[in-house]
Amino acid sequence: MPPPYVGIKRRVHVSRRVADELKSLDEQESIGLRRSRTKRRSARNKALFLLVPLTIFACMFLIMSVYLSPPPTITILSPEATTYRTNSIHLTYTSSKQPFFGSYSLSYSLDGQANKTLEGNTTIARLSDGLHSLVIYASNIVRTVVVGVVSFTIDATPPVIKIISPETTIYNTTSNTYAVDLAYIINEPVSWIGYGLNGGETVALAGNITLNLLPGRYNLTIYANDTIGNTGFSKVAFTVSKVFSSLAELKNFLIADNLSDAKWTVNYTYHEFALDFILRAEMKGYYCFTYYALWGDEMKEFASIEIIVPGYYPWKPYWLSYLSDPNAGHAVVRITINGLDIIIDPQTDIILSYPDFKVLYEGEITQG
Repeated sequence: MPPPYVGIKRRVHVSRRVADELKSLDEQESIGLRRSRTKRRSARNKALFLLVPLTIFACMFLIMSVYLSPPPTITILSPEATTYRTNSIHLTYTSSKQPFFGSYSLSYSLDGQANKTLEGNTTIARLSDGLHSLVIYASNIVRTVVVGVVSFTIDATPPVIKIISPETTIYNTTSNTYAVDLAYIINEPVSWIGYGLNGGETVALAGNITLNLLPGRYNLTIYANDTIGNTGFSKVAFTVSKVFSSLAELKNFLIADNLSDAKWTVNYTYHEFALDFILRAEMKGYYCFTYYALWGDEMKEFASIEIIVPGYYPWKPYWLSYLSDPNAGHAVVRITINGLDIIIDPQTDIILSYPDFKVLYEGEITQG
């Protein structure tokens, strides 16, 4: 019977050979796997090498297609090529296509100024009178192109009228009417001109004219429409007054006036008397009387005048009141005739020169 260790040794040797063979197979398999992986990796790298440029090309094609696409067609609805009577206009438009991923953006420029972003319809305010040019641009990263242009005019200012005649003054006349020249200039061409007196009917004008007016106070308004329809106007106030050519004419007027027709009351004062007299005179076209108050030294001199009333002794009407109250005053009216300044006291019926208080007339001048 062989020794037991002999068989074991052989089995050990067999195991080593098998192990070596297995190891060799493993190595061969590993080499094959590595070669297979390398082949696959190489194939993938070749595919990626081809795919990346194609992807980049496709992206660039898409980008360039977007940014090099034709700009939108813009139709400007407002403003139009016309004249506007307002300083603000609406900018409205339509576009043939909407922006795609920022392919283009819109902006506008007014009269060559810096561009302003246009994101939709808007309003342009504070426009000056005159001709304006509006340009709409479409822009992308490659270029900027003009897609809309319009010119329009603003005329929001009414015509300016300068009235040369009549002036704000009193026009004196000795007759029953007075010829007043109506003359004016306007700063721009107009389509219509007219005038009105004292709020009455408006009368068309074709140029300067002459107005024959009765004595009175007048408010004259001249109107004008420019060619776009703006209306301007200008006003002037003046007076046509009858004047007296002589003291005798004044006396006859005072006698005919008959101020004593007023209803007297206990409280009817000198002040009211003078104002009533002026009012009655103006109603007859005499705007030449003015209210005047006597005080101090003038009142003292006036109170010293003796007035002769027929059938009575000489009378000093204000002497006693002045002595009792040195601050007393009196209301009269004043007028100028041929350069002579005159004071009239319609209550005591005297006419005095001023400032020397010389009696020019005494008698019934307001009681007919």
